[in-house]
Order: sequence, then structure tokens, then C-alpha cells
Amino acid sequence: FHYPDCLLWIQFEYLSIISSVSNKLETTLGSLRRKQI
Repeated sequence: FHYPDCLLWIQFEYLSIISSVSNKLETTLGSLRRKQI
């Protein structure tokens, strides 16, 4: 079974979106922790 290129591209876009969102969450949580301390 061979992936179509569009599916591979969608999967790549999905992974990049997830990584950018998680990075934003980490930075936001980090700044919140700094404010609490």
C-alpha cells in the first residue's frame, strides 16, 4: 500500500501544527509559572 502525496502532505502539516501549538503552550505555561513565583 502506497500513500498518496496529498495524504503525506496533510499528515506533515498536521504534525507541524501540533508541534507549533505545543511550543506555544509550553512558552505560555512557562511565563505563567514565572509570574506565580
